[in-house]
Amino acid sequence: MDNAIAKLSLLSQFDLSEEKLHSQYLVGKTIIPVETKVSNGAFSVDLGGSFELIEANNKTSPAFSVEAAPAWRNAVHYVSLGIKYASGESDGVAAFLPLTANAQGQIWKLKLSGITILSIDYTARLYETLSVGFYPAYYILDGSGSKGRNGGEIFGAAYWSPSPDINVNLGAGASFGNVSPDEKASWRVALNVVLSLF
Repeated sequence: MDNAIAKLSLLSQFDLSEEKLHSQYLVGKTIIPVETKVSNGAFSVDLGGSFELIEANNKTSPAFSVEAAPAWRNAVHYVSLGIKYASGESDGVAAFLPLTANAQGQIWKLKLSGITILSIDYTARLYETLSVGFYPAYYILDGSGSKGRNGGEIFGAAYWSPSPDINVNLGAGASFGNVSPDEKASWRVALNVVLSLF
């Protein structure tokens, strides 16, 4: 078996405004290759986690997030089954505050806080210049004021790259459920054209 890859980071954020909110993170991630009898592909397990200390109003509270994603890939296909969990506010535990504001989901724009995410990531390379992807996901919220909210989305995309300087992505999907109190289930179509000039 090939060697596993592991990373460990310690990060701190300090708020200089009047309403001080400090946070410290211990972040770890590892990729573990797994030997299989399938000769034309590679199997691995990605594991990650973040332990956080939040300092607000002269009080320090812990929070955390974890994720796992077994994956298999070869020259044509890539498939990954993912699960993420980020703590919500409960007795002795604070709602996880993510380091970045990146939204979770292609259609639902959710914060990685007080949530469980189950997802599939599948990509197939049909031709040298054309690939397709399929990305269903299901969300279960358990944060303060959001328990009982759940729903999901189904999103697919096609990627065409006729040359190294041109990339065209066309995606479409729909969401369902009552995940967000501020948003209704909807659909989305997106077209992105990227031209690289040097």
